[in-house]
Amino acid sequence: MPGTEHLRVAWFRRMAAVDGRAPRLALWAEAAAELPPDEIARRIEAATRAAALRTPGSTGPYLALLDLPELGRRAGPGVLARVLHAARDLELEAALLVLEHPGRTTPPPAENLPPDPILDTLPLGRRKTLARGPRTPLLDRLRADPDPRVVREVLRNPRLRETEVLAVASRRPAREETAWLLVRTGGWLNRPAVQRALVWNPWTPARLAVGLAVLLPDPELERIAREKGLHPAVREGALEVLAWRRG
Repeated sequence: MPGTEHLRVAWFRRMAAVDGRAPRLALWAEAAAELPPDEIARRIEAATRAAALRTPGSTGPYLALLDLPELGRRAGPGVLARVLHAARDLELEAALLVLEHPGRTTPPPAENLPPDPILDTLPLGRRKTLARGPRTPLLDRLRADPDPRVVREVLRNPRLRETEVLAVASRRPAREETAWLLVRTGGWLNRPAVQRALVWNPWTPARLAVGLAVLLPDPELERIAREKGLHPAVREGALEVLAWRRG
């Protein structure tokens, strides 16, 4: 309907004008809780295609959408399931690329990472304090701390450099919680290099890797589509995005 389309365009303009992941996520959650599932599915479709086609102003709203666990928690029980059902009924390919859960990552979950002989002697509170502190060799070790609360403090540290964040994003094996921390902490997900590192890491949750692949350039998507070590959904998603861009 023309009126609905007008409201949708106005909402996206408002979303693009908001600065920061948290307020944009709040707008997505508010809309998901209040609007019919088919309308949310159409908005996700529009946001995903706009990001894939590099429409100006589209990346920020799209990145906020990718935190589906938090979006579902804020919107309320069953909301995203109903949106997924609507997207399937409407055959919205781009929305389905984001919403459908492709299953766990290809490698086994990284639950038993090797111990660190130094960090294991320090209590949690001390490690969190050090993670917020000045640059030391110990800060490098804390990036791989098994407790996500410590890694979150490291990622919030204003002294951190992109190269160090890339080491966190690329670490293998890794816990899925680490990838979600990169989504939610410090604005690091806005960095294209961090996006690429997460897509190429087979321990990144497959749904997140698929969503981030939407933002990558064509040559990289072509390489991803051929990479047998990545989740099949990531390789298939890369091919789908390439098809959209090539008409």
